[in-house]
Amino acid sequence: MKFSIRWRLVFMYVMLVVIAMITAGTIIVLMLRGNEERELIVSVKESINLIRTTVVSSGGEADIDKVIEDLYENNSLEFNNKKILILDNNANVIFPKKYKEQGLRITTHQIIGAIEDGYFEEPDIGKIFRSD
Repeated sequence: MKFSIRWRLVFMYVMLVVIAMITAGTIIVLMLRGNEERELIVSVKESINLIRTTVVSSGGEADIDKVIEDLYENNSLEFNNKKILILDNNANVIFPKKYKEQGLRITTHQIIGAIEDGYFEEPDIGKIFRSD
């Protein structure tokens, strides 16, 4: 069965449109994911700065637990209805306390670690995945 030149051109045009739509859709999805990741990082940085500012203004380490508990109670440490967990150096959850009491430990490499100046770095996998 032979197709005329017209149908071949129509088929090539339709395929070109489909490929363009797939490419545009892929680009849009990647841009949306990038925006969401940037918003998350900004939100986490704001939470870190809020904790730091509150702790400094409250007078020191003795009140850190109380300050962070107050922030959790006021829902200040949330992003898109997801709680931000505060971990120690061994990836054990410190706050919220209900997770600390359960002994919850994060076992994924997708943790945003923060050092004192708010700079985000990859965590030390050896500390997260214990060998014991």
